[in-house]
Amino acid sequence: FGGMQISNDFSEIIWQGIPSNITGNSFNFHYKAEFQPGDKGLVYIILKNDGQLIEELTYDIETNATEWTAIEIPINANLEEPDEIFVTFMSSKHGMWGGTPVLGSWLQIDDVHFSNASNEKLYLPNGGFEDWQNLTTEEPVGWETSNLSLGAIRDDIKNVEKTTESYSGEYAALLEGKFMFGEFDSGEIKYRGEFDVIPEKIYFAYKYNSTMNANGEMKVSFFKNNGEHLIGLFIYEINPSAEYAIAELEIDINELPEEIEIEFITPRSPSQLWIDQIWFSCFEPSNVLGEFITETEVKIAWKSPYGNNKFEIEWGEEGFEQGTGTIETVTFDNIYFITVPETKNHDIYVRSICADNEFSSWAGPGLASPGIIGIDNRDMEYFNVYPNPSNGNVYIKSKENALLKIYNMLSEVVYIKNINAGNQLIELNNISEGVYFVVIESETSKSTKKLIIKH
Repeated sequence: FGGMQISNDFSEIIWQGIPSNITGNSFNFHYKAEFQPGDKGLVYIILKNDGQLIEELTYDIETNATEWTAIEIPINANLEEPDEIFVTFMSSKHGMWGGTPVLGSWLQIDDVHFSNASNEKLYLPNGGFEDWQNLTTEEPVGWETSNLSLGAIRDDIKNVEKTTESYSGEYAALLEGKFMFGEFDSGEIKYRGEFDVIPEKIYFAYKYNSTMNANGEMKVSFFKNNGEHLIGLFIYEINPSAEYAIAELEIDINELPEEIEIEFITPRSPSQLWIDQIWFSCFEPSNVLGEFITETEVKIAWKSPYGNNKFEIEWGEEGFEQGTGTIETVTFDNIYFITVPETKNHDIYVRSICADNEFSSWAGPGLASPGIIGIDNRDMEYFNVYPNPSNGNVYIKSKENALLKIYNMLSEVVYIKNINAGNQLIELNNISEGVYFVVIESETSKSTKKLIIKH
């Protein structure tokens, strides 16, 4: 209730309460809450008359409550009548005045009012929270910014925003250290999500200036055990740069993480930090597998690492020396089809292509053995394609709901559709004559069949 403003010369904070002449012996509300260990909620009340402070109260909400619980905070009955009231609630006291709120603490508030000696309820405007309005703050998808704590106060005050001064693409993020609400505050942007690879380095593009010659900062943290166990923290000090520069931070962790947190922070002083294009060192693929579809045609599959969609494949007879095999470049899905000269065991290697002359290590070898030729054909009840060859009208028989993909010999996806269990007609009349591979994947199975189209 109420808000905070900055004076025109940015020299002081101005508390703007709601106009009110409510008087009473107590401040009341109902709440539900769950606070994390060591944390608590907070109520902060300011009463003014003619711009002068007549009462300032803080109250700690310390007890978790699963049912609506009444709170009564006594007020000095001898106060002169206020003409302005400011009230704020916080779900984590640790977040007050620039601190870090405790993740997981929450607080619900309702029925906010004052009471007088006659136990009459004197409600603040919208004290029952029945009326709402939209405040818009544009945020980068997937990231949390320091704007989230500002938007509820003033819709036009922010210290992280979208900018067209980008390193590549259309936009970048601009973080600013600004004088806000009576003090200098830092611009912050943070990402946290699942992450299950071990990178060698992380890179990002940035520009930075600071009138106080204070550095910005980037922090990278790796976690296990649902975020409870920190296995690595790495910090990069960001120095001033008038033009975009590329920062490089080495990562040295010995355990496979489950989560990553990346945070950029300006100092609490006048500063501007532009951030764009964050990426990791070239990741190695995993789970390289080979499967004979016919006597000479092999399907290669692998797990793609984060952010990579271009790969190099080398294959040859089992035991071949790398550098002497057949090398092909793949820019499509993480499935590729090759034709081998003979029906015998073949080794397969895959590596990521991240940039010109930048490759990951080779993953493999994955072994393709002709001993499993026809394995799909033995599973006719699960998945079948007919007639084959086809003039373009193909029936798909599937035992389960599944995702259907059809690849050409270049491993390009030419058709994709979610199909239901049973028989259904797939019209491929617009597809050129030739050899194709039909891949069907359900929650329990994944199979591949060769399809010939003859119009």
